[in-house]
Parts: sequence; structure tokens; C-alpha cells
Amino acid sequence: MKFMYFFYPALPATIEERKRLRPIARHSEYWQKMFAEIAELSRIAEDAGFEAVAFPEHHLHTEGGEMGSLPLLTQYVISQTSRVKVGPIGIGWKQCLHFFGFTEAFRSPEDDMKYPNKQLLPPSECTMERLERADFALVGTTSDIRRKMDQLVENASPEWFIWQSDQGYVPLEYVKKVLIRFGKQILPHYV
Repeated sequence: MKFMYFFYPALPATIEERKRLRPIARHSEYWQKMFAEIAELSRIAEDAGFEAVAFPEHHLHTEGGEMGSLPLLTQYVISQTSRVKVGPIGIGWKQCLHFFGFTEAFRSPEDDMKYPNKQLLPPSECTMERLERADFALVGTTSDIRRKMDQLVENASPEWFIWQSDQGYVPLEYVKKVLIRFGKQILPHYV
């Protein structure tokens, strides 16, 4: 299985800073800090064994996370890494999951009645409720995630797995800690 680290580039700041500095995007030091954090997280992901890092093309951002994968950001991350693939995902999460074939990973027996002859599930069937029911959105302890991933691999044999993070909205040290833990305790069991 291949692993992609997906995160939303966001200008790193607390809620209080975002309110006080609105619009925060006019403060260049926050852009510099964001670029540095994204490059650092990308190197950690690469060292952990991830095949790719990706960012949304421009969707789903709020004030302070106005930017998606501008060519400058992509080129900067490429220049700061050596092997990992880098790029945007320019479609919504439902379409992304569908386009890469991930919707089949949470196909249920009822779907065979609704979509006979092994028709692929349409993007409209990609809902958070379905992801949670199928343990496709994994949360919990390392043991919980390993158990759920084992089930996912056994039941669906996915080619790609996406680990998502919220750079810029969560303290960087915490994001790094979780990424490193995932890289050491989970990823090696599936590559």
C-alpha cells in the first residue's frame, strides 16, 4: 500500500491571533512560517516512508488558510524534499475518493443491490457517515488505528491510504509527533 500525507496549508496562528490580525494574510511573516512548516512536515513524511504529499488546490479554506497548492508552494516543497511526490488535489474530497477508487473500499453488501454488476459507487455515495461506518476515517489510539487498518486491508486491499493533518490550526509540535508516530508504528506494517 502507498501512503499520501494530505494537509491544508494554513497560516499558523492561534484563534486569538487570527482575530487580532485579521486579515492575517497581509502579514508576510506568517506566510514564511507556513512555508517552513509545510516543508518540515513534508520532509518528516518523506523520511517516514510516505510516497506523496498533497494539498487542496484551493477549496475548503478559511481566513488564515486562503491558499491551496500554488505552483510556488509545490515547487518549494519539491526543492526541500528528495523523493516524495508533491502536488495539489484540485477536486472535492468526494470526487477525490471516487477518482482514485477509494469509494470501493467502503462498499457494503446493500450496494450490490443498488448498483448491480459491480458498478462503481458514485461520488454521491461518499458520505462521512459511510466513511465512519466502514472505519475508513480512522481515529483512536495507535492500536485502534492498526486494528482498523488491518480490517481495511483485509476487506478492501486499497492501493493508497491518505493520512490527513491540519497544519497551521494545530500546534506544529503535536502534528509532528502524530506524523512521526504514524510513520514508526503504523506505516511500516503496510508498505
